Amino acid sequence: MTGVTTFKAIALLSLLSYNDALSIPFQRAQPVQSVLNPYPTKPQLTFKPDGTFKITVFSDLHFGENPWDTWGPQQDVNSTILMNLVLGQEKPDYVVLNGDLITGENTFSQNATTLIDEIVAPLNKAKIPFSSSHGNHDNQANITHEQEIKRELQVAPLSYTRMAPLGVGGVEGPGNYWVPIFRNKEDRAPVLILWFFDSRGGVSPNPNPVPLPDWVDSSVASWIESESKEMEDSWGPAGSRGAIAFVHIPPHDIQVLQASLDPNVSQGLNADLLGDGTVQDSSSVDGSTDSGNDKAFWDALNANVKNLHAVISGHDHGNEWCVREPTKDVIFCFDKHSGYGGYSSDGWGHGVRNLVFHSPDPKAGVETWIRLEGGETRARVVLDSNFDQLKTFWPKARSPCSSSSTFFALPEPKSVKGRRRSEMPEPEEKGQRPVAPTEQPSGKERSPTASTVASNVREGAKDLEHGDVAGGKNATETLWHWLIQDVDPVKSTAPLAMYCFMTGYIDAVSFSAIFVWCGFQTGNFAQLALAICRLFQGPPGERDLSFHKADQQALCSLLAFNAGAFVGRIANKYGAHRRLWLIFGTFLQALMSMASALAFWKAGQGSIAGERDLPVWTNTLSFVGLAFMSASLGVQGNLGKRLNTQFGTTIVLTTVWVELMADPKLFKFRQFVITRDHRLIAAVSLFLGAFVGRAILQSLGTAGTMGVSAGLRVLITLAWLFVPNKVIPTRTS
Repeated sequence: MTGVTTFKAIALLSLLSYNDALSIPFQRAQPVQSVLNPYPTKPQLTFKPDGTFKITVFSDLHFGENPWDTWGPQQDVNSTILMNLVLGQEKPDYVVLNGDLITGENTFSQNATTLIDEIVAPLNKAKIPFSSSHGNHDNQANITHEQEIKRELQVAPLSYTRMAPLGVGGVEGPGNYWVPIFRNKEDRAPVLILWFFDSRGGVSPNPNPVPLPDWVDSSVASWIESESKEMEDSWGPAGSRGAIAFVHIPPHDIQVLQASLDPNVSQGLNADLLGDGTVQDSSSVDGSTDSGNDKAFWDALNANVKNLHAVISGHDHGNEWCVREPTKDVIFCFDKHSGYGGYSSDGWGHGVRNLVFHSPDPKAGVETWIRLEGGETRARVVLDSNFDQLKTFWPKARSPCSSSSTFFALPEPKSVKGRRRSEMPEPEEKGQRPVAPTEQPSGKERSPTASTVASNVREGAKDLEHGDVAGGKNATETLWHWLIQDVDPVKSTAPLAMYCFMTGYIDAVSFSAIFVWCGFQTGNFAQLALAICRLFQGPPGERDLSFHKADQQALCSLLAFNAGAFVGRIANKYGAHRRLWLIFGTFLQALMSMASALAFWKAGQGSIAGERDLPVWTNTLSFVGLAFMSASLGVQGNLGKRLNTQFGTTIVLTTVWVELMADPKLFKFRQFVITRDHRLIAAVSLFLGAFVGRAILQSLGTAGTMGVSAGLRVLITLAWLFVPNKVIPTRTS
């Protein structure tokens, strides 16, 4: 008996009893609904009053990579920033997380499911309903699809994800379900069904992980048929409803279409070869070689689900195109790789696929496009009967990553999905490595279609597996695209060393005049404690209740520094490693230096104090200048800290000294040791900055010295333009 039949039986029993107390809960909560309702306690999902419904699809988020180092957690931060940015700007009515939410092989058993909390947090905050499918990386030794679903339902009130009845979905494939969307709250029957299917893959859980099939199980075929029959019995003919389907791994029948894509129709990235490194590329269970193991599912879906607008998949991070599958006359589309985890390549970018229903009419077309993190769009098409007839009335989107034909030309599609776990970085602590699964089958050798697909792409871009570049930057790369990329923190030595130089330079100016360090807020904070303590010293009536000038200056510096550091929170929205943010943040420091110079020039006070209790900055404008100096270092410290290098904050050397002395390779003088050498560069740079700052101060005075600091910071601003992009390690899909 299906779940739908059970609902009907309960409803019939309640009517026969003539007792309202026996009525099932969803009948009381939503009396206008028919009995076919899998979500009795959740809000009814409807089109907007203007007749539109927008879905935003995040795919391949890959949270939880490399938790044992700094690279991995930073990717989760970047992915969260992307999610918050997209949700705030796109304002979808519904969100789909289309598989590979977690890189399960990198997770530990004690924290695997808590990654779900991080993933759904932006959705909970935005109060947007959503549901999930799951991928091969969500089934690993320490995590399963079922565990992820259960955790999601615990922590996300607006999650519509659920599990299929027992016996449906095969081993570790429980995520088969559907979500109804209604025209309005008064309608008793939906006008759109969102179908979700579990393509499984990965490995079974500990203690004996074995490879799992990576296709939708054949048991789902009969379930589709029975669910469709129940829908017809309750809501009328299938033709009165539209549908769209989500499954992480593309159906087998899509593979053969890649070789003959028309770039004018199938717009977007085409940089991943389908089928490489997947069991799904093998012959079917009946021994034939002309179809995949998912044939039963594919046939049942297309036979029973009418007005199927499209089937949407992720998995292949380098693909974005849509194509019509001719034997079933159904359109297939790839998602956009959303997460900063998972394999990637220069120029691919991160983003989402948007789907907009402009009418509840089940036969109306669906507008869809790829939206990148920076707001650019590409591959905008309408999914309807004219999809491949080039009659789409929306103009083709141009973006910084588009070629002249709007088909994003990249190297020959190839698989970077087969990289073994043993090739990835290991945890540093023994005993902390997640249990390694047995090696997964790699499938067939490369498809002969690769050479044909190569005719659609251009040579000279970045090699996906080896990271070498032939012929320089991609010809379609623009300055804007360069600006919105992440810099490589490891290769940011020059601007970070200059940051340290500026710390010494500015500290020399403030200490020479008032014996207060603009960057040393530990001392300023302790000085305030001493000032408060002084209020209680001596007998009553003889206590010093004055707020000394030096204490006022320490408080001014402390507050301004923290205000500047708070400004650095802008990176929460745009990305701490984003080149554009680093340029803006450094230029902001230059503006603060210039404002400080102007304030000191107008203040007309001295530059070098003779005695500690006789500071030469005493008037209001000098306090303004001090505040700008301190705030500039606050901004600098935030930028430096979040780049997460051996330079630390670039402000305070105390931690740098301790880490330097503790470095196990401190005395390896004959080799380059980045942890040691970068800390030495930080210390030497700060020392030189203080020396140069005091020398210039002696000649030019405070205003002139701060004017020079503004110019130096403009040079550092420009230096960020020349730092190489971060190269994201290739990983499995």
